[in-house]
Amino acid sequence: MSYHSQMTPEDLSAFARLTVVPGVTVGDLAFVQATSLFSTALIDITTINTIASNRRRRVFQTPIGKTGQGFGPAYALTESETNLQVDNFQMEGNEVFVATHACWSVCKRVSAGGAAANLGAADEMQNLIPSTDALWAILSNTYWEVTVGDDITRNYGLLKDYPQGGGVYGVPTMEAVTTGAAATGMIGYNTPIGAQSGSPSIHCSRPLALPIVAPPNIGVKIEARTGSTISAPIGVAHTGAAGTANWMDLLDYLQIRLVLEGYLFTMPVG
Repeated sequence: MSYHSQMTPEDLSAFARLTVVPGVTVGDLAFVQATSLFSTALIDITTINTIASNRRRRVFQTPIGKTGQGFGPAYALTESETNLQVDNFQMEGNEVFVATHACWSVCKRVSAGGAAANLGAADEMQNLIPSTDALWAILSNTYWEVTVGDDITRNYGLLKDYPQGGGVYGVPTMEAVTTGAAATGMIGYNTPIGAQSGSPSIHCSRPLALPIVAPPNIGVKIEARTGSTISAPIGVAHTGAAGTANWMDLLDYLQIRLVLEGYLFTMPVG
């Protein structure tokens, strides 16, 4: 069973006077529908089990059908990576998107064929980060910023404050225990969903202290940025056994995905 936040325009009642463009506020907009947008980006790995300091990667920059956001130059993003339809989050015509909730998911992207995992090959897949220590280090040392047009840049805090689902210490999934000393073939708690900061079947976003307003014909820059170098021991594997493999190899990529929940509006007429 999946959980999805139910929102109504009442979420924005406290922000009715928030400026969209000069002379127009959120309270002036015409409601169209509630909707969600998502965008995925990749950060390359230059040292095993380490993510370098001051690494930056934008999301909501590249729409479906174009290349970017850390993916290979020959790979155009599909609906698996984003549902954004416009470049640089620049809404078209008289449309306005107002985000009220957000959540980040973090995992690693790997290639079974031994090649770099950002080329869009059929053998690429999203994998758990097999170390809760490593995941916690990533989420608590990576923050995100939003800039609308030429306006000021706002820091929205750490990724750990906007986890998808239960975050690092979320409820584990139920599956057959087939590995380690507890291998019985019986259904039991085995894989913590925290290893990817949330299960794909659980979606529970967090409210934004200040909604993100994407006005028409004005670009919105959303960027995730690491602080100090992120380096963590192998730690405990997701099976519950002691980890023996690297949690991030040179050909792997750190995958980050931001989901924004909110509302689509149109500008007032006249």
